[in-house]
Amino acid sequence: PDASIADSLQRVPGVAIARGRGGDGRFVTVRGLGEEFNAVTYNGRLLATENIGREFSFDNIASELVAKAEVFKTSQAALGDGSIGGRVNVVSAKPLDKSGFNAAYSLAGLYDDLANDTGTRASAVVSSTFVDDSIGVLASLNYLRRDFRVDVAESINSFVGDLYRLRSGELVSTATIDNSRFAEFAGAEFVGTADYTSHSFATASEARERAGGTLALQFRPGETFKTTLDLLYTQFESPGEYFGAAFYPCAACIATTGGLRDVSVADNGVIEAYTYEDNPQANARFTEVDTETMQFGINADWQAADTLRLVADLAWSQAQGQRDNIGSGNGSGSFYVIGSPLYGQHRYDYRGGEVGNFIALTPGYNPDFYADRRAPTTQITFAERLAGEPPREYRGHFARDSVNLIEDTVVSLKIDAEYAFDAATALKFGIDYVDREKVNDFADNRDRWCSYFCGYARSLRGIDPAAYEAMFVELPHDDLFRGLDAEVPRLFPAFNRDGLRHLYAQLDNGDRRNDDEGNPLPLLPTNATGNPLDANGVPYTFDDDADPATPEVPYPALEEGYVLGGGGDVSDRVPQSALHDLSGASTEGALIANAGKLLGTIPRPDESYVIDETVFGAYLQLDFAGEIAGKPWQANAGVRIAHTQLTSSGANNQIVDIEIAAGADQNFIFSKDTPVSFDSSFTDVLPAFNLSLNLTDELVMRTAFAETISRATLNNLAPTQSVTSTNRGVESIVAGNPELRPTRANNVDLSLEYYGDGITASAALFYKDLSDTVSNAVRTEPVVIANDNPDPALSGSPFTRDFSVTRPANNDAAEITGLELAWSHLFDSGLGYQVNATLVDSRSENADGSTTDLENISDETFNVSGFYETDRFSLRLSYNFRGEYLREISGLDGRPETVDDYGQWDLTASVNVLDNLTLFVEGVNLSEENEFVYFDGKKNFLRYYEERGRRINVGLRGGF
Repeated sequence: PDASIADSLQRVPGVAIARGRGGDGRFVTVRGLGEEFNAVTYNGRLLATENIGREFSFDNIASELVAKAEVFKTSQAALGDGSIGGRVNVVSAKPLDKSGFNAAYSLAGLYDDLANDTGTRASAVVSSTFVDDSIGVLASLNYLRRDFRVDVAESINSFVGDLYRLRSGELVSTATIDNSRFAEFAGAEFVGTADYTSHSFATASEARERAGGTLALQFRPGETFKTTLDLLYTQFESPGEYFGAAFYPCAACIATTGGLRDVSVADNGVIEAYTYEDNPQANARFTEVDTETMQFGINADWQAADTLRLVADLAWSQAQGQRDNIGSGNGSGSFYVIGSPLYGQHRYDYRGGEVGNFIALTPGYNPDFYADRRAPTTQITFAERLAGEPPREYRGHFARDSVNLIEDTVVSLKIDAEYAFDAATALKFGIDYVDREKVNDFADNRDRWCSYFCGYARSLRGIDPAAYEAMFVELPHDDLFRGLDAEVPRLFPAFNRDGLRHLYAQLDNGDRRNDDEGNPLPLLPTNATGNPLDANGVPYTFDDDADPATPEVPYPALEEGYVLGGGGDVSDRVPQSALHDLSGASTEGALIANAGKLLGTIPRPDESYVIDETVFGAYLQLDFAGEIAGKPWQANAGVRIAHTQLTSSGANNQIVDIEIAAGADQNFIFSKDTPVSFDSSFTDVLPAFNLSLNLTDELVMRTAFAETISRATLNNLAPTQSVTSTNRGVESIVAGNPELRPTRANNVDLSLEYYGDGITASAALFYKDLSDTVSNAVRTEPVVIANDNPDPALSGSPFTRDFSVTRPANNDAAEITGLELAWSHLFDSGLGYQVNATLVDSRSENADGSTTDLENISDETFNVSGFYETDRFSLRLSYNFRGEYLREISGLDGRPETVDDYGQWDLTASVNVLDNLTLFVEGVNLSEENEFVYFDGKKNFLRYYEERGRRINVGLRGGF
């Protein structure tokens, strides 16, 4: 009934979804527990995923390929383990489900209102049976192309500022009070600290393309035996680009210009108004998603005797490819920053809503301003600035290229048996085996993030003026943040990836500015506006026609051992087998041989990992039934034993030196990688009991008791340690923890359900007592720097630097109590409505001793749908609401991140224009709801704001 599986599942009581960029449903939450607590299977089998963890991405599977989706909210021994929240089983169509020849198709045009772009969705399925319905064949194909856009305001980092009261009464925030330079600071009084954040305003676009299909063969030679072979294949591509203007007022960055001036602090300790001077930045991020997912399975179902049924199932699944959009915090994809060395004045003023006013000014072409950054000059807006030629004085700053290559392989085997004693009693038993290997190969250019350029020390235009001018492009849209009332930058410099790479490639490989012996000359000096100067200080003249430079010039081929960052073709990368070779081979030679490669990425064993997990399971379950006082009841009781073996492999290294660069920037030098491996195993005994009692013909009571587990998400188990911030004062490390224990829970459920004439209603209570839940713990830890630089001339005495270290850890306990309510009513006229709500209360004791809500749990979710159904017409209007929830206990900079309330209106309508032809219309997010995330539970402390548009799909479907 919806355009995606996730959108349909969110209509189920107790089920909510987490949306990815652009608003597509990706993950499911069951009874408040996030995707890491839920098991998703495809035809009852674990499906490999291209994500870094266990979570299943519902945007990878077309809804047209699905016959049904089953949701289990209580546990049974026969169903499997690995789920505390719930289990979702996606079931594909089978050819013997329908006799004879059958075909169906769907073709739709998609329109994304914000991107002002169209797309296509198409699917077809054909099945046929032969030889008296003993043989069946089914094949399906699907295709999706959707271009979408979102406008984003976000924090790059948050800060804690020292507050001073000047003698004039003005409140300021700065790293130190420099009395020697700024006389007005004399006698300033320290009055405390307050929080504030950086800002980036951007527009992001992705072009999603998904193609895939299924093939199923069935053979049923008699009534007692059936075998099924089925194949799933899907390919998903989604290249993305992000253009933004960034403002980064860290204390060290703005200390020389007086810090934050005219400061106003809210009662909750957030600085919500300030003025400061700093250089404006333009940033661009480019990501690639190029993955393949496949599964092959064979199932044999044999009724061996009247009382004995045997089922065997063998499956192999693999997902592999590049996934750069794992998240900006993971450093994936290409991320480039350029900026002006000339300081502009900026004013932030929060007056409510999601995003505060941010007035960004940029200096004019005034050489005197460059000589004295605090000298008066004309300040104009970005929009005024871009009315003329591209800004000449923009210089290089930061260049990060990185890539995640993920490969997930799953092999599973199940053998189930059922022995029926009589019509009411049966014994189920079986064994199962799952072997999973998750490989994440990471590569980046971290040794040269800041080479040549950090601190805006060198002119990009001085490399090649023609290529520099051609690098700048118009923003792809001219109506940024159209739904936002705040005054924010809506027009700013944008540059393309190939253009900047072309400039950097000339530095790497030499260009027409080589000397007579072919050696590259130094970068040309420039004046204040970025114009290159010759040896006499006269503006340099280039013969652009002799050697034109265009953004289309391809990036030079990389030497063996390197991989391209986000956007490069996968075929240009070294094999994955070479990337996760943990033999300890040194990369030092490659680093020296390619020291000039600014954007060439090399494998990073210390941020790559291999997780190998094997689970052996066995279960015994008794199904039985009877009557109590004439009231029928049914029950099952069972126990499952699960033994898990885990090996986590990777590599470690040490920071051997930190080189101070310009401004707040630093270069980190690392030691050689040393392979590490961790082994663990654990065994769980998991009982489960379910009972239903028919109180009347229309009223059913159910209860359930079970012990369940959820194993730690795979990326948290990695033995990795990654430096995520190298700026002075905000140095940070994100690490894994291969010694994490699984989360365990005791579950109690009780429900009352009514099935009447046109009316169904239910009320359900549930309680979950969890132990060893996992959340990120953030601590300040001293790191000893050996100061053992590979260059002996730069070596020195060891020193210590404090880092903010984020590492997952097991907590002591958590509790979840919830109530589900549902009501649906269908009238004889075809009119009807559905309403359901889930209320949840959760508390968790975190690794740092604090008490918070559990991650990803909303206190309330509800769905309301009104519909009209006849043989010819269908109409449904739905509203889905999810209350605010804690996304991460320790998110960016170790701060809690809360996602605000989200409510979305959707509409579907169709009319049967012919017996086998239906015209349909789908409206998604008609109210243009936006995502809003904030720090520390404070809505005036922005973490992330994403403006999404509405989508309209129009199409035809039919069959014969």
